[in-house]
Amino acid sequence: RLKAAPREKKDRYGHGPFRDNVRQRREGFYEARYYFDRHRVSIYAPTEGEARKKLRAILVAIDNGTYVGRNRETFCGFLVNWVEHASKTSLRPNTAKKYRSYIIGHFLPCFGEKKLQEINTIMLQDFFDLKACSGRLDGKEGGLSHKTLVDMRNMLNKALNYAVNPGRLLASNPAREIELKFHRAQAVPLFTDE
Repeated sequence: RLKAAPREKKDRYGHGPFRDNVRQRREGFYEARYYFDRHRVSIYAPTEGEARKKLRAILVAIDNGTYVGRNRETFCGFLVNWVEHASKTSLRPNTAKKYRSYIIGHFLPCFGEKKLQEINTIMLQDFFDLKACSGRLDGKEGGLSHKTLVDMRNMLNKALNYAVNPGRLLASNPAREIELKFHRAQAVPLFTDE
């Protein structure tokens, strides 16, 4: 007597069973699951092979210590937290105060609730270009001074280096490639012909 092949059991939502952490979902695409920092994370792909390939790449990165998980932290929230942490360990009080004013006066109005992992070099470069031309908070015309722009870039570079290592919130530092552009003041003649 012939027996029919056993039917695959499906969960209550109609999705197929997991085989080596990959399964086909009811909608037709594939889901792969892994655990990172005690959280279960799912990734999706149109084919089983692609799902396995993505999963393998993530597991290798986790094993190598180079994996950066998803997080919901905002860019400005991270900067504020970093200043608070750094002020306890390495920043002088006046430096921490100056950095807080940069964050509240310049970064927060421009970046608002943008996520930390959405920030890239082009966005930061555009920000610094804008501040070099017209970034003063006192309402006067003109951009920020050379020293202020350098200080802001150095602060950002330190903070985002911390986000890369040991924070593991970013894969690389987007502030590393920022080039500052300065607008020179018009030359004022010292002597007149009179």
